[in-house]
Amino acid sequence: MRDRDSRLRAAALSLLSLLLRPAAGPTQRLLAAGWPDAAPRLIRLALAPAHAPSPNLLNPNLNAETYGVRAAALRVLCAALALPADPPPPPPHGALDPDQALTAAYPASSLSAEALLKQAHFWEQLPSLLLDKAAPPAFHQAALALLLQGLLVQVNPPNP
Repeated sequence: MRDRDSRLRAAALSLLSLLLRPAAGPTQRLLAAGWPDAAPRLIRLALAPAHAPSPNLLNPNLNAETYGVRAAALRVLCAALALPADPPPPPPHGALDPDQALTAAYPASSLSAEALLKQAHFWEQLPSLLLDKAAPPAFHQAALALLLQGLLVQVNPPNP
């Protein structure tokens, strides 16, 4: 990716996928409260038409996105599918430090496995991403990892 903005978006999404560890309850609660529509936005990014980092200025496609950003969005969705059904509970009220108090009672995220599995339009289109001959291997790897993670979650649903 030569486009600076695309590199920044891809790096931010890659960092987010690393922060979505199963044991990172405060991060999950903060994401649920701060970005309630995360899943729909990430799905739109992942399914966006691809463009080269420097689009044609005479015919720009504002909804298009680079493969790097699309792959990073797929990795965030894959990390979200690997999360347990419920984030770890916050510590007892008296044990909260100021940072934990900010994230103690946030709602469930749209990035839960249950919510993601209900996105039928996305799962129907996901296999077609693997047929994109212009896509780099990292994009195919992210799409395949998400497809496999989705199958694993359906076979072994997270414990409620």
